[in-house]
Amino acid sequence: MSKRTSSNKPREMHYDSDPEVNSAITPLSPLQNLSNITQRFKRKYQQDDDISDLLGEIRKLMSDFTDNQDKKYKALMSAVNDIKNQNTEIQKTTQFLSDKYDELLLKMNQLEKENKEKLAYIQILEEKIENLETFYKSSSLEIRNLPLDKSESKINLCETLINTGKVLNVPLQKSEIRDIYRLKSKSGKSSGTIVVDLSSVIAKDNLLQAFKMYNKKNAANKLSSKDILLDGPIQPIYMSENLTAKKRRLFYLAREKAKTLEYTYCWVSHGRIFLRKKEGIPAIRIDSEKDLGKLQLNKE
Repeated sequence: MSKRTSSNKPREMHYDSDPEVNSAITPLSPLQNLSNITQRFKRKYQQDDDISDLLGEIRKLMSDFTDNQDKKYKALMSAVNDIKNQNTEIQKTTQFLSDKYDELLLKMNQLEKENKEKLAYIQILEEKIENLETFYKSSSLEIRNLPLDKSESKINLCETLINTGKVLNVPLQKSEIRDIYRLKSKSGKSSGTIVVDLSSVIAKDNLLQAFKMYNKKNAANKLSSKDILLDGPIQPIYMSENLTAKKRRLFYLAREKAKTLEYTYCWVSHGRIFLRKKEGIPAIRIDSEKDLGKLQLNKE
């Protein structure tokens, strides 16, 4: 039995195509190829149109956005310009008001200066009037608390004054009495102040000095209506200088201040007011209410 010998050569594989498949593929006709190409071009053109439309819409959106931004920018610039114009007007108004303020301030300073000058001038005039009135009253004196006579006349008053001079040891002549009259009482009392205008300041000073000396010597029995032979209830008689209204008020304030600050002496001499703390201390002349204020400051 013969053995089959195996061959070492590889077995060859053979693949055959199906003749049916090759026979199934038929070549396309030229018209079919043209139709396919046309379809592909249509799809490409349609895609280009879509992109073009999209780009158009984007351009339109961008254009609308730009136009909207331009409008907003113009509106903003218009508002800014309005604000600038308003600021310019405000600056003009502020400058105008500043100029007016400076002008008014200058006028006020000028008016204040003129007012001070006028006040100073008025004060000078008041002082001149005060000095003239003081000079006019320099030979006058006042007699207070003198009983009123129903039949009183200037002649009766002259006789009463002459009798008073005799009591005080100061002889007086009718020729030395230039005028004598009674003021109407403001308080409604029956007797008012008697004003005597003598012929000289010396005659007035002598009579006042004699009155002070009499009361000093007769401290327990000062000059009264009984001493000068007047009828009626006994009343103390007072004599003093005839002061101006301004000096009268200042003398009143000085007496009140003297009580408050415990000044012992307050008197008038030749129309001038003086204060003295106590005996041996220099007298202080009071010319105005400011001088009284200084006394308060000194006390404090």
